[in-house]
Amino acid sequence: MESSLPSNVVAQLTRQMSFLKLRMQANKAMKDVAHAAEKEAKAAAKLADKQAREAAKKAAKQAKEAARKAAKEAKAAADKAKKEAAAIAREDERYNEWLFHKETPTAIYNKLWLLKLGKDAKKSPNFDYFTNTPRFTRRAIHKRLMMCRPF
Repeated sequence: MESSLPSNVVAQLTRQMSFLKLRMQANKAMKDVAHAAEKEAKAAAKLADKQAREAAKKAAKQAKEAARKAAKEAKAAADKAKKEAAAIAREDERYNEWLFHKETPTAIYNKLWLLKLGKDAKKSPNFDYFTNTPRFTRRAIHKRLMMCRPF
C-alpha cells in the first residue's frame, strides 16, 4: 500500500507508533505488577485478619476456661469454709447448750417422736425409718424444738 506522505514523515510516524506500542506494553506490565502486588497484599491482609480472629477466639476460650477454673476453686474454698464453720459450730458450747447431748435438732425431734409413740430410740428396729422420714414442715419441727429448749 503506497502512502502519499513523504518517507521521512512515514518513518517518524512509524517511530512514534512503535514508541506508543512500547509505552502501552510498559503500562500494561506496570498495571499487571501493581495488580499482582495488590492481590498479594489483600491475601496477606486476609490471612493476618484470620490469624487475629483465631488468636482472639483462642484467648477468649482460655479466659473462659480460667474463669471457670477460678469459679470452681472459689466454690471449693467456700464449701471447705462452710464445712469448717459447721464443724466449729457443732463444737461450740453456746450453739449446743440447748441441745440434748449435743445432738442435731433433727435427731432430737426424731427421738422425741419415738418417745411420743412409746418406743425407745436406741432399741427400736424402725429407728432408721423414723430418722429418714420427714413428718412435718420445717416450721412445725422448729416450733416443737423451741418448746423443748431449757432456756
